[in-house]
Formats: sequence, structure tokens, C-alpha cells
Amino acid sequence: MDTTKVIHQAKLNSWADLIREQQASSMNVTKFCEAHSISKSQFYYWRRRITEQFVESQLPDIIPISPPIPDTSCTTFKSCPTHTTISALSALKLTINDITIEINEDTSDFLLAKVIKAVRNA
Repeated sequence: MDTTKVIHQAKLNSWADLIREQQASSMNVTKFCEAHSISKSQFYYWRRRITEQFVESQLPDIIPISPPIPDTSCTTFKSCPTHTTISALSALKLTINDITIEINEDTSDFLLAKVIKAVRNA
């Protein structure tokens, strides 16, 4: 692990301790930040970074899937098993704990971006 990563991890650990301390206290974020001479934006930034790191550590490794090589001997779309397989790959269903997200070719880019942002900030 290089020096930059070690320093970053040390900051994450330090901020994680501060965030746990705030959560265990009776103070809201504003009062806690004032008492510890830190800005609210710093507090929220590091809380988001810690949450992101936790979520990433809980997600399984992503294994790339190569699409099948199209069979050029197919003459019609419906009768070709290769094209049927490609069509089946145009939908995605992701289930993590109690949450299921289904994405297909009709899912708008806008909705997909909103879902990704919501998952990141969860």
C-alpha cells in the first residue's frame, strides 16, 4: 500500500471515530462540529466517504460477462438461439438484501442515474 493510501485510510479511521462519537452523543451535527472546531461540510464529506467505502466493501466483486459471439449464419432474428440469448441479456435484475432493482432497455438514462445516486448515498 502506498503512502497516499495509508494517509487516506488513517483519515478515514479518524473521521469514523468522530462520526461514531457524534452519533453516540446527544448533540446534533451543528453543535458537535462547533464543539470540535470542524466544519459541517467536512463532517458530511467524510461521513459520505466512509459510507461509500463501507458499501463498496460489502458489494461482491463484479465479474465481467462477455456477450456471446453472434452466429452469422442466422437468417431470422426469432429463430436464432444466439440472438435470443443477446435479447435475454438486455435486462438486469440486481438484488441486495431486501432491495431489488430491475433495469431493462426501456429504463431511461435519467432514472438509472437517479437510482445509482440513491444507492451511492444509501
